[in-house]
Amino acid sequence: MRTFEIEPQTVVHDLHPGYLSTTWAKEWADERGLKTIAVQHHHAHVAGCMAEQGLTGAVIGLALDGTGMDRRTHLGGEVLIARLDGFERWAHLEYVPMPGGDAAVKEPWRMALGALHAADFDVESEQIVKLLGAQAGEVRVLRRMGERGINSPMTSSLGRLFDAVAAVVLNRRIVDYEAQAAIELEGIAVDEKDRLSRGVTFRSCTQQRKAQKV
Repeated sequence: MRTFEIEPQTVVHDLHPGYLSTTWAKEWADERGLKTIAVQHHHAHVAGCMAEQGLTGAVIGLALDGTGMDRRTHLGGEVLIARLDGFERWAHLEYVPMPGGDAAVKEPWRMALGALHAADFDVESEQIVKLLGAQAGEVRVLRRMGERGINSPMTSSLGRLFDAVAAVVLNRRIVDYEAQAAIELEGIAVDEKDRLSRGVTFRSCTQQRKAQKV
């Protein structure tokens, strides 16, 4: 406001009520008697790309992200038919539960449990419990929560899917920051698909680039 010498007439914030930015925007607008507009997270991503490219008509937008709320559902793996002033969801990844809600973001093993259960695996089997690095009791409780819809919102998020895969592949139970598990999963990715079947030791992308330079 100081830099551009403007006085906002409307305050726009994310649709997700749990974001600190949403809380701040509402309070700031309320103090000044200003109108607020809530914008769905992934529509904002696509609309931002449209504005950057100077597009004004309808586009097909891929929104592949961690969390973006729409009513009570957590989105993040969407194909949107988008315009600057609105959008339609044309397709999305299948929904899986987030056992414990936002706690599943900090504990990727919960996302793995939700995804495996949605895929009809017996998550209480000894093999799966060991794979998740969990206790049988906590797995039982979270399974029941998911089945009963208790603090287990559904999500189509690609980011949460990456978390689930990282929990299984890397045995990553807890993270220190959002997307840590997915970033670590990316770090062991390899270009040649057949190397996975040949038992080649994983190296990070950084290590591979250094080796190539040498």
